[in-house]
Amino acid sequence: MYNDRILYRVSYQMTEDIYQEANHLLYRKRMPGICLAIFGVGIIGMIPDIADGIMTGTDILDVIAEAVFVLFLLLCLAFAVLFLGMKVFMKRAVSSSYKTYIGLSGRRHSVFFYEDKVVYQSENSQAEYHYEKFWKMIGNKKVVIMLTGSRWQPGMIILPENGLWEKRDERMEKFLRVKCINVKRGIEHL
Repeated sequence: MYNDRILYRVSYQMTEDIYQEANHLLYRKRMPGICLAIFGVGIIGMIPDIADGIMTGTDILDVIAEAVFVLFLLLCLAFAVLFLGMKVFMKRAVSSSYKTYIGLSGRRHSVFFYEDKVVYQSENSQAEYHYEKFWKMIGNKKVVIMLTGSRWQPGMIILPENGLWEKRDERMEKFLRVKCINVKRGIEHL
């Protein structure tokens, strides 16, 4: 049986800035992994070329020089993907998804923290989560997001700085660290 006393509450009106900041925060954590994957696939793709160079009797210094050059190009490509992904693609993708996502624009959102659950409520929907369903919390000065669902398709609860926080202090962060047992580091501040 749940304790029905609200311990903390956050209420806010969703704006495109809040939505954009939350998504940038979420994808800022993902983009280095994407770049690492690009780099790793490039290295794996080079293995046959290096093996062919060694097998045909090409000078080992030429093979190493070529491999280092290709690795440098792959590293530049990974950083270009990171830069373009964060600066160009994410801004456009988040802006268009905010405009097409019915129910966010200008709607009131509230998050209620109880002893045993979190209740998210907007003007047209409501969801209830147990604390053990959250697997990551990421925050900065403007917003904190709590991630639930799968790692590839996360659901998020957005807690903006300009929301009407009740009792926003270190006790709330400590409370969330204790309750969200699957969140290893508490709120990761970026």
